[in-house]
Amino acid sequence: MSPFWADPPALPVHTQDGRPMGFTWQGVPRRIARIGQHWRVHTAWWEAREVWRDYWQVATDDAYLCVLYHDLLTGRWHLERVLE
Repeated sequence: MSPFWADPPALPVHTQDGRPMGFTWQGVPRRIARIGQHWRVHTAWWEAREVWRDYWQVATDDAYLCVLYHDLLTGRWHLERVLE
């Protein structure tokens, strides 16, 4: 299990209706076979360092369990954690 990355890498994510369907990590396209959980975090909206993200726990078709998040302020997707 990887630790949470302090500065998680941004990555290209393919979506359908706002849900992640696949992403490319380490140069390899990964298809999402199953979405486990989805939750939203919105904190410090009153400060300059606001956080507004949708988190997705997903399983890929090549046996990775990952936590992705979509930064709703920047529009970028990030890989926060990989659980093998």
